[in-house]
Amino acid sequence: VCRIDDNNYLRIIDYKSSRKEITAESLASGINMQMLLYLFAATDKGGVYEGYEPAGVLYSPVRISDVHLESHKIDSKNSNAVRSSLRTSGLVVGDKDVLEAMEKNVRGEFIPVKLDKNGVPDKNSNCISEDGMTLLRNYTYKKLTSMAESLLDGDAEAVPLLLSGKVPCTYCDYVNICDNSELLRQRTPDEKDIAEAAGILGKKYKEKDE
Repeated sequence: VCRIDDNNYLRIIDYKSSRKEITAESLASGINMQMLLYLFAATDKGGVYEGYEPAGVLYSPVRISDVHLESHKIDSKNSNAVRSSLRTSGLVVGDKDVLEAMEKNVRGEFIPVKLDKNGVPDKNSNCISEDGMTLLRNYTYKKLTSMAESLLDGDAEAVPLLLSGKVPCTYCDYVNICDNSELLRQRTPDEKDIAEAAGILGKKYKEKDE
């Protein structure tokens, strides 16, 4: 938690052994939404942090890959290789004051955001404006409601999601149980949902003249 001016902010960090990303495709598929649901539920009316502004969610690695250190470099230079392995992924609010509370100078060393020479997040930064965060909240709840209604209707057919060209059946130990061993039944994210999610994620920060 953090207090800036008259506002309280909540950020949630999860520790993962594998890297997680929040993308338009994953949102459209209802994937990797757990942390967003925690964030919004906690800050909504009746939540533990009711009245707090959602500052974002971060996935922090619990382990790092082998780092190749170069003997001719001094320790401070080699440390950059270690830091890059500890960099979080996720999505945070694109407010400069909030970002600077997360990382000094906002160089993208530990959070997935880097400010450019104009003091705004660069194009590769994973951040979203406060207005975009509100839209994301509504989108997330809409997805949750849709999935719940689908289950209530008895729709639990084993139709694996084809995401980024990967089929989960290829590494599932129970692929034969659902009678889909030939991988004949597959589904892909809805294009309209992807476009809507992309539009929301595209709202990276609040413009100065807004």
